[in-house]
Amino acid sequence: MIKKLTLWFCGLTFLVIITTGLLQYNIGGEVLSSKIHSLRDYMFLFRVLFFVGLFGYWHQIMGWVSKRQEWSESQLELATNSRWKIALYIGLIEVFIIQNLGGKLLAEFISGAS
Repeated sequence: MIKKLTLWFCGLTFLVIITTGLLQYNIGGEVLSSKIHSLRDYMFLFRVLFFVGLFGYWHQIMGWVSKRQEWSESQLELATNSRWKIALYIGLIEVFIIQNLGGKLLAEFISGAS
């Protein structure tokens, strides 16, 4: 199951990269950049709603996955108890990688030191 999901994710990532490259080639980099920048707020809202829904229905989702994967009771308990740890990891990825807080702080620090 994990192998299939990994292959699917790699294929989707490759498709996004190819599509973005073709769009940039066809309509120009500045136009594409401005269109992507105009969608940032909507994509952030979509991610927030997705994660609120994911962690709101965490127990039901883990129950469904455990039945499908034939997990033992201890595996299900471990998965349901790790909800907040996973939420913290996803939040840190959102803040430091997607929102680039580290880069913004570093740029501010460097520009303030000059």
